Amino acid sequence: MQAGAYRQALSFGSHAAGAHREMPAGMALYAWLLSLGGQQPVALRMLDEWIARMPNDSVLQQARAQLSTDTPRAQGLLLALPWRMAPQDGTSMVTPVAATRSSGLLSADGRHAWVPTSAVEGSTHVWVRNGLGQTRAARIVEMASGLSVVMLELAEALPAPAHQAWRSSPPFAGAPNYLVEFVESNSADPAWPLLRQGFFGRFTDPLQPRALGIDVPSGRHGGPVLDRLGQIAGIAVQAADGTAKMLPIAMLAQRWPERFVEHRASATTGPVAMDALYESALSFVVQVIVER
Repeated sequence: MQAGAYRQALSFGSHAAGAHREMPAGMALYAWLLSLGGQQPVALRMLDEWIARMPNDSVLQQARAQLSTDTPRAQGLLLALPWRMAPQDGTSMVTPVAATRSSGLLSADGRHAWVPTSAVEGSTHVWVRNGLGQTRAARIVEMASGLSVVMLELAEALPAPAHQAWRSSPPFAGAPNYLVEFVESNSADPAWPLLRQGFFGRFTDPLQPRALGIDVPSGRHGGPVLDRLGQIAGIAVQAADGTAKMLPIAMLAQRWPERFVEHRASATTGPVAMDALYESALSFVVQVIVER
């Protein structure tokens, strides 16, 4: 996971959970990984079966309690080794009073990120951390009138995303879509993002926000919205009425054309499996951490 190999981690997790049944924490970690990639019902069913066998195991109980919510967080016993359910960040640049305020989208060159305006307004320090646990300080360089997102510049570039493709045309309403975002919290601890799935909502103008079409908890959001080919169709934001919307990628490209000069078409010709979608997003979805 720390290297971005989600599918390999799933495979190893499945083997460890099955081969070492005397260690229920292995099953808890496997269930956590499954849930991150959009398989929450399967993860909960597996945990229930193991809890029936080992009702007093604390790791199983805590994992079950978190994964049964809309905003699961790895905390307490879930951060212990060797079953740690979050990445490790070797830096110490983030202050203890900082908090995770939203998610964001990293640029193709790794030097900029687009995040919700409301997440960073009034901040004294801002950091972004990708899904691999790599953290960079950032600053606001441009606020766009009429858009609910701002562009950050990173003090040092994050590794450029290996698989990042923009969608060149509006997705059809009703087509499957996926949102990858971090859970907002009062903690700045490293975390892995969560994939949620749904269907693109209706739209009338490709350069206007459209219904997200994914059942999400209230929040600022900011994470990338992907189509079934793994292309980035937009980013999720919270509208003025509190509902979740998607800002089409075309709106960002219109405002910051220099950041979208190189259109990257998807190399795939058919739907991409959810585990592959999630794995690719680990390098371009960022956790937005703020100190006020």
